[in-house]
Amino acid sequence: MSFKKIKSMRSDYQAVLLLILAFSLIATVVYPFFVLILKSFGIANYQLADFNVTAYRAVLKDGQLLAPIANTLKIAIGITALTLAFGTALAWLVTRSDFKYKRAVKGVVFLTFTIPSYIFGISWLQCFGRNGYLNRIYQAFGWDYRFKAYSLLAVIIVMSIHLYPLVFIALVNAFKSVDNSLEDAAILSGAKRIKVFFTITLPLVLPTIWSVGLFVFSRSMANFGVPALLLMPIYQETMTTAIYRSLNNLDFSGAAAISMVLVVVSSAVFVLQQLFLRNKKFTTISTNSGTPKYVKLGKKSTFISAMVFAMLFLTTLLPIAILVVTSFMKRWGLKLQVGNFTLNNYKILFTSELARTALANSVIFGAIAALIAIFISLIVSYTKNFRPYKAATPLAFAASFPMVMPNIVMAIAAILAWNKGIINFYGTPIIIVLTYTALFLPIVIKQIAGLAHNYDHSLEQAARVCGASTVRAAKDVLLPFISPAIKSSFILCLLIALREIPIALMLHAAGTETVGVLLFNMRSNSAGLEATSTVATVVIALSLIGRLILRRIMRVKNS
Repeated sequence: MSFKKIKSMRSDYQAVLLLILAFSLIATVVYPFFVLILKSFGIANYQLADFNVTAYRAVLKDGQLLAPIANTLKIAIGITALTLAFGTALAWLVTRSDFKYKRAVKGVVFLTFTIPSYIFGISWLQCFGRNGYLNRIYQAFGWDYRFKAYSLLAVIIVMSIHLYPLVFIALVNAFKSVDNSLEDAAILSGAKRIKVFFTITLPLVLPTIWSVGLFVFSRSMANFGVPALLLMPIYQETMTTAIYRSLNNLDFSGAAAISMVLVVVSSAVFVLQQLFLRNKKFTTISTNSGTPKYVKLGKKSTFISAMVFAMLFLTTLLPIAILVVTSFMKRWGLKLQVGNFTLNNYKILFTSELARTALANSVIFGAIAALIAIFISLIVSYTKNFRPYKAATPLAFAASFPMVMPNIVMAIAAILAWNKGIINFYGTPIIIVLTYTALFLPIVIKQIAGLAHNYDHSLEQAARVCGASTVRAAKDVLLPFISPAIKSSFILCLLIALREIPIALMLHAAGTETVGVLLFNMRSNSAGLEATSTVATVVIALSLIGRLILRRIMRVKNS
């Protein structure tokens, strides 16, 4: 076979890959977002003559979006401050001090990380609501209970509990990467520990703090479930719940305009994060070797340990205990007596056709979308990292773009893109799978990219020298190398599908409900908290099992 023929075959192979990639990304990301932009400017059926800014003027000039924007910023700033303070302090204790219970803290943080934020919100209401456990304690002592379970502060606290593990995990890795010799040299020179921390340790981990802080800020703005649970009943809104209200009022242009404002803000935060990381890179001249010299807590050790476990108990163990106990109650509000407990709630749940359908849909939709996302991500990684092609760069950007799109915005874009004309997917499983695929793409790409940087191209070249075709070399060399990332991505996508609410809530129809929809509707339709807690407990159990499997896969991947 001539060299020209081989080169021609390679070009054809590249063209096919890029064509498949382009078509997939147009269907899942580009087209829905394009329609969202058009709709926000009043353009229907691609008639550019309809262009107007009426929707933007309505939501910005009339002031109806000012309160949601203010609430969103207050919540995001509050959550970012709390998570950074608690997560950083806890990470420092675990990595830089002689704190005794490091493994226990890591275990509780891991458990917190598995619980969806909406479930934390449900537990919050059971503890602090009008008929909650805390109110009952107050009544027993004859005290006046005035705590507001529905408020901006409630959203900040609940979301901070949910997101601080992200800060903890990031800062643990950052503190471990700090070269111990720098700190040791400063201490030997007579510097105090507090000065060493602020002049050496903190500057070295500052890029991580900024990066994870901006990520938490972005995730806080994008959350829908907790504000819907704790703010909508008192007629307060964030930007995500304002989108939900506009859609319920059939104001599609208004929903699209608010969505675009949220995307612009999220994109700005993401760009700031990337610029900061690009301009703030710190390097140490030696490797981090040897055992670090931990700061001795001394007499404060007992007090600090008590405070840490009190916080972990209140933020994680108590909410879980409340949910589990309530799930066994005959009815929410009854006294905690043996005669008031039952297994009937679980029997009803597992024999309910709706519950079985919701669980099956979550798994099936999540699995199909995960497989599609993995397939697309493999092509993205292959054409961008393993065998770089210039044409793949804009396609890779498109695949990662959903990272700055909140889930509720993806749902709005999907509704506008697929609810009319010959191709009408609204109310079918297809629209949910397509939107889940867009949601999963940045996650899977990031997982695979983590291994791509360590890939030795000489392995594939050796296989080619031995006579293997491009496909065979990729199958026998490349796929085994990235298989841990593929497995972890699949499990992670399933976990997200199991707990995801806004996409499924807005796109489902009868028969396509998911676990997230079931949980949201049970609470919204004033179903008994004992029934809601039963579903929440099952979701926690499934999430924990999935996380444990994912953790095991990641250990294999890292080894």
